[in-house]
Amino acid sequence: MEIRIAKPIGFCKGARDVVEIAEDLDKAYSLGPILHNEQLIEKLRKKGIEPLSLDEILKRDPGKVIIRAHGVTADDLQKLEDGGFKVIDKTCRKVQDVYCISADYEKEGYKIFIFGDPKHPEVIGIVSRLSDPTIIRNIEEIPDQQYEKVCLVSQTTQIASRYKEIEKIFLMRCNELKVVDTICPATKDRQDAASSLAKEVDVMIIIGGKKSSNTRKLYTLCQNANINSYLIQTKDDLKEISFNDVKSVGITAGASTPDFIIKSVKNELERY
Repeated sequence: MEIRIAKPIGFCKGARDVVEIAEDLDKAYSLGPILHNEQLIEKLRKKGIEPLSLDEILKRDPGKVIIRAHGVTADDLQKLEDGGFKVIDKTCRKVQDVYCISADYEKEGYKIFIFGDPKHPEVIGIVSRLSDPTIIRNIEEIPDQQYEKVCLVSQTTQIASRYKEIEKIFLMRCNELKVVDTICPATKDRQDAASSLAKEVDVMIIIGGKKSSNTRKLYTLCQNANINSYLIQTKDDLKEISFNDVKSVGITAGASTPDFIIKSVKNELERY
């Protein structure tokens, strides 16, 4: 059975940076899980990196707090600093760009629309720095009204083609539109590579945490390209998939999936 690996695969720069920082520390808190990957979180927990909520951290003795790549609300950041904690801010540079761009356009009188998941920590962080943004998850949620000035930004892990569809609707609903390409290039590259590979293989495997936004979107794109696409978290999940008569398998992984998990899945597939 031929095994093909999508490239790029796995950690993006933001994910790799925050993990490297965590691995270098003997003891620290992280504001929420550093990445949406249970195996990695458990590995880091054993070496002293404890994922906690803000309320839990504020009850502890002041120490080091890692801010994950998704970012944090402005209020939460201030509370940590006021509490005497040493903040290690590893918010992804691309996410920080969204903070600045959206705030600048709002000051210039633009209505800010955010394409994203309102429950995702990245989006919550963006909203916390604005006065009156509107979050939309899809075309159907775009208000049916005309606007004078609109600035459209996106959660960095959204699907690029859907962002373009939303842009087309806004072109008809405002007099002046500023569309800022805030989808991470690493996200786009992984999406394009995974979707292309899925069309060329019998079975496509997507590795990543089920809570990971970018992993779920990789799965959606692969499913659209190949119905025989499966989202797994570890090599043990391969047992649930039939590889009878399968001649080729493709592998991709979310930006929060560690190299050691990708390697273990590949090694397991080589046994089939």
